[in-house]
Amino acid sequence: MAPVVKPASDPLGDHPLGCSSVHPLSTGRPLNPDLFRLEFADGRAPVAWKTFRHKPAFVGGAVGHLVTRREFKALRRLRGIEGVCPLAKDDCRDGLFLEWVPGKPLSEFAAGELPPATYAALEQAVRRMHAARVVHLDLGHRGNILVTPDHKPILLDFQAAMDVRFLPRPLARAFETVDELAILKWKQKQFPRLMTPEEEARVARRRKMTRLWPFHHWFFWFLGRRRRPGGDEEE
Repeated sequence: MAPVVKPASDPLGDHPLGCSSVHPLSTGRPLNPDLFRLEFADGRAPVAWKTFRHKPAFVGGAVGHLVTRREFKALRRLRGIEGVCPLAKDDCRDGLFLEWVPGKPLSEFAAGELPPATYAALEQAVRRMHAARVVHLDLGHRGNILVTPDHKPILLDFQAAMDVRFLPRPLARAFETVDELAILKWKQKQFPRLMTPEEEARVARRRKMTRLWPFHHWFFWFLGRRRRPGGDEEE
């Protein structure tokens, strides 16, 4: 795909971070950011850029600032934790700049294709995230867990993340359970031979609860989930 040519009025010019080219990767929904890959002629590693600057003013302003700031604060708190996509710039005024991590979504692998160590590393990444008192709340989305060429999982897209340091422990624990159930669902799909009877029962209870409460998507939408209620969450 051809590099993006930005208008001359763009305050960052045509070269964010001094890059040589800007390549579009995805266009977010109206209330979500666009994603670009920045490449550099001086040998620096590519950078992923999430930005609302090409959205309508009312979205790129208030909504874009809040969403970007939320994700930035979560990633800054998780800095240095293995299994979390690192920030490439310690500033989010011009969007979110992330280190480029090669790989493909966990959802694109066939059942049994990945080694058991990948799921063990995923569990560890989630435990480390929770130990830092951050919950993701959107790990069930098909694109939010990346697997690198050497089969290491990377957590992406912290737009719905929450800092639970100041919540009552029972409530914080409930939010942590959302993440745990999400990765159990991926374990059932991608690593079925690793599932225990207790885990199968836990996933079944979760599915029963979501059928009994059809508005659960709205609950997470109000917490800041990326996709629209009743949308494309994996089941």
